[in-house]
Amino acid sequence: FVTGIVFLYISLGSPVDLLGRLIFSAHMIQMAILSFMAPPLLILGIPNWLFERLFEIRPLKVAVTLLTKPLVAVV
Repeated sequence: FVTGIVFLYISLGSPVDLLGRLIFSAHMIQMAILSFMAPPLLILGIPNWLFERLFEIRPLKVAVTLLTKPLVAVV
């Protein structure tokens, strides 16, 4: 979780953010960090017991089951 927060800081709080407004390649690096590196690390940092408690809630479990089907997710 902390590594995900560090990547968020690198992407949004450091000079990379300003540089991304000026140079397209820096912007693309920033977007890659925000899209592909930070979210998985943040999700991996969530404790298992929290996920188990969240999925005990029936409407949330049904929504996640429905929205993670491949055809629905593509649309």
